Amino acid sequence: MLLSAHQPTYLPWLGLFHKIYVADLFIIYDDVEYSRYGWYNRNYILSKNGPILLVVPVKRQFSSRVLHNQVKINNSENWKKKHIRSIEFCYSKSPFYKQYINSFIDIFNKQYEYLIDLNSAILKLLLKEFDIKTEIKFASAYNLKNKKSDRALDLALKTKASHILFGELGVNYADTENFEKNLIKPTFQNYNHPIYKQLNSKKFISKLSALDLLFNCGKDSKKILLSNNLTKNDYLNI
Repeated sequence: MLLSAHQPTYLPWLGLFHKIYVADLFIIYDDVEYSRYGWYNRNYILSKNGPILLVVPVKRQFSSRVLHNQVKINNSENWKKKHIRSIEFCYSKSPFYKQYINSFIDIFNKQYEYLIDLNSAILKLLLKEFDIKTEIKFASAYNLKNKKSDRALDLALKTKASHILFGELGVNYADTENFEKNLIKPTFQNYNHPIYKQLNSKKFISKLSALDLLFNCGKDSKKILLSNNLTKNDYLNI
């Protein structure tokens, strides 16, 4: 069984969906420490003038250790209207905009108190549109007490995984020897970003929100995001 995991991000990039697709089980790290420097409340979409950063405002919390599932959205700011208008400005002329936009507007029109609930709703919708059916669970259900590599090992043991897929930066902290002692094979993603036709740019711009692919390529998006990348069997046989 191949396991992968990641913190909840806002309007995620394509690499996350590849990481989810190849796994048998994907864990959302909802109970790890939140950092305001991550992509958890922000991401880029593409306008004809270049990338635009969308940011969900969050309430400042003074605890020394705020977890992802504790971060609250600052709904006193009219951020949802701004994001909808920005997406419309960027993609209203894209080939598949009309096919998908109403589902995203429905999410933005709901009142979310916690950032993780917004991110989870968007992730669920994008997984549906990309036809990715991997089982998704939250880390908080497993009562994990360790950090970094030991935490991932604890998760792998509790889910009875034979393989675990880290992100590319996992090589900097994963204790591969400890995993192998426990008969779990650690592997590392190196996502090969696809190039596709972008309405708003003559020179391809990568690592945007997955919205860019969906609005530009529609039902071909899944095939494109997985192209020229390792499959589940590849990771299981490394």
